[in-house]
Amino acid sequence: MQGYERKFDDFFGTNEWKSVLNDVSDTRSAGAKLLDLYKGQLKKIGYGQIKDLSSDQQIASGDILVRGPKNIPLYYLIFASRSKIAYKFWDEIQKTQANSQRRLL
Repeated sequence: MQGYERKFDDFFGTNEWKSVLNDVSDTRSAGAKLLDLYKGQLKKIGYGQIKDLSSDQQIASGDILVRGPKNIPLYYLIFASRSKIAYKFWDEIQKTQANSQRRLL
């Protein structure tokens, strides 16, 4: 892990990830806490509104958990932008489901 510490510091913009990993006992809660740290860091640099994709893959916090072919969790998908028009596009994209079917309402 030693060679990756700088990369994690750069990714999160802080070394707080170390205390997150030290304070949790299981990987599931570690992932959720690291995601919260990441979103908090995004807010600090001006991404005040962070959205998620509405789908059947949503977890309780509203982020979309993307899974691989064998249902193995791969990553969480969130959307963050400083542009108001980007959120308009995001909302339009949400009207189309993964199977290309558009939502009625």
